[in-house]
Amino acid sequence: MQLTGPLFLFILLPLSLCVLHFFPLRHRRMALSLFSVIWYVLINYGNLSGLLHVALLILSALLLVYLPLPHSAKIAKLRTTIGVLIPVLSFLAARLLAEYGCQWYIYPIGLAYISLGSVSLAVDMARGDTVRPKNPVDVVGYLLFFPILVAGPIIQSKHYFDNTEKPCLSSKMLSIGARRYMIGFIKRIAMAAVLLRALRQLMEYVSYMISIQLVLLLLAVSYLAFYFFFTGTADMARGICAMFGIPVERDRGHILSATSPDRLVCGIALSLYRFMLDYVYRPLRRVLPFKKGWITARILMFVLSVLFLRTRPEMLLFALPMLLLLLISMLRRKRARLWLRILLTPVTVLACSFFTLAIMMDEPMKMFTLFSEAFRSTTDFHLYHIFEAVRDFRYLLVAVTIFLILIPVTYLRTWFLRKANVKVAITVRYVSLALLFSCFVASLFYLMPQFPGYADQAYGFYQYTR
Repeated sequence: MQLTGPLFLFILLPLSLCVLHFFPLRHRRMALSLFSVIWYVLINYGNLSGLLHVALLILSALLLVYLPLPHSAKIAKLRTTIGVLIPVLSFLAARLLAEYGCQWYIYPIGLAYISLGSVSLAVDMARGDTVRPKNPVDVVGYLLFFPILVAGPIIQSKHYFDNTEKPCLSSKMLSIGARRYMIGFIKRIAMAAVLLRALRQLMEYVSYMISIQLVLLLLAVSYLAFYFFFTGTADMARGICAMFGIPVERDRGHILSATSPDRLVCGIALSLYRFMLDYVYRPLRRVLPFKKGWITARILMFVLSVLFLRTRPEMLLFALPMLLLLLISMLRRKRARLWLRILLTPVTVLACSFFTLAIMMDEPMKMFTLFSEAFRSTTDFHLYHIFEAVRDFRYLLVAVTIFLILIPVTYLRTWFLRKANVKVAITVRYVSLALLFSCFVASLFYLMPQFPGYADQAYGFYQYTR
């Protein structure tokens, strides 16, 4: 029942679009809220403890919103502090229970983004950025807004209530949304799912035949799988929001060319950087206005972003190379030149890949054993070892082919449309759309049946990052 599942793609999504189309404009937000509640119950079906946890979290948010406003400034600050601490502490407790293998508690899908939404609601209400919704169902709909609960983007409460007041469905927004959804679907199924299974098979293979080349390959595959999973899911979410008439802009550039590790990590989890900037960095800068405060705020924002992706404290150890690069980038007063950015990009990606590989391991500290054995190994590496490790190599070849088709469709299409005349532009639009649709159909009917578990819940790290 994820954003890639057949039940969602062929039943819930078309049904919700039809219902919204026939609903009066003023009632469309309520319809979205009801669909969000239905989707959330279905996606967590069988997880009663998780549903109860989320219900209590939503109840605390409703009490915060609808209790009478205090007249004392101190009471108002205390109320806001409690409204922030409740979702943060409940999220931290749930993550620790899930990551350390608690048998009686199952981590509910979307708790991370429900918690961030609760924090946003509490702070925006205190600032006066959000007007108190007249209907409590609207608050529930915001916290359970189904397109964003899998992997973002993070929509702040002030933006949600402004953009969903009267969502206007149009053919233009529908076409933009469908295109974004197809791109995200291809990234999630044709790239991330294939790479995640290849990563699992490589990790099984290195347990009895290890070399430094295979470990480096593990780093590269883990980073690419991490990148395609998060950006693909976020693109699908933005596409669904556009179909509903809700604009959600991309707040990141091309992540693969990022030279600052905090931008890279926050950019993958779409809108996490903007969220941290608004609710962590700026408030801290008001308290600590000098240079030390600027450095402290950037470091704290980075640490919180790392722990958001996985809460185990040892993840900070694997994020240490990224932190060192971040400190170096903060010492530069001017923007790096192009040639320096080209050199820094692979270094940044390599530093981040240690973190992404650790995320995907049940016991991250085993990475030290893995690397020590790889450096001590005297086994000669041959290219056929990859073919031995990765079974069904043809799926990787299909994924590479789709990726090579997707690059010009997504990155060069805008440049061609800007430079070409009218006739050529029309041709480019139709050709790019035909290629994109072909890749989408191939991902849907050829690759997804081969990776049913990966299509729904991916592998390994997904249980820690949702």
